[in-house]
Amino acid sequence: MKTAFMLLIAALSLGFMIDTPESIKQREKDAKRYAKEARVWRKAVSKSYDLDALRKFLDQQIREHPSVDGISLAKAKTESAWVFDSQMLKCGDWSFSSEKPTGSSFTIWWTYEELKSADGSSVLFKTITLNCSRESKDSFTFLSAKREEDEYIILQI
Repeated sequence: MKTAFMLLIAALSLGFMIDTPESIKQREKDAKRYAKEARVWRKAVSKSYDLDALRKFLDQQIREHPSVDGISLAKAKTESAWVFDSQMLKCGDWSFSSEKPTGSSFTIWWTYEELKSADGSSVLFKTITLNCSRESKDSFTFLSAKREEDEYIILQI
């Protein structure tokens, strides 16, 4: 009886692991939609932000706010230019995101530490977040800085 039960469970779980034509088609559709959304986001950011000015703004904020809650911003690596990475920008260790790139608010953040739990079930991300506002294509205002900790649960399938 126990063996029959285990075989039944194994057979049922295969249904969740086998790629069906529908699941493959849906995954491809989702990938195309996500790629299109990323292209639209990139186009909007390129139109709304002068990336050279944004790079200089980041440098200025690091100089003006050398530490946040005891964390030195000088430890974060920066690059000479912002680079698109899906629906965000990267500049060394720093990342830029804006839910509405034609709007005025945006964030720049640096993940300074990642701690995995001993059992591998979660990851704690420690970040410094700069909340900012876009005044024009090449003019930005620093609003606030804060240290944050976000824990993500890792699902094992």
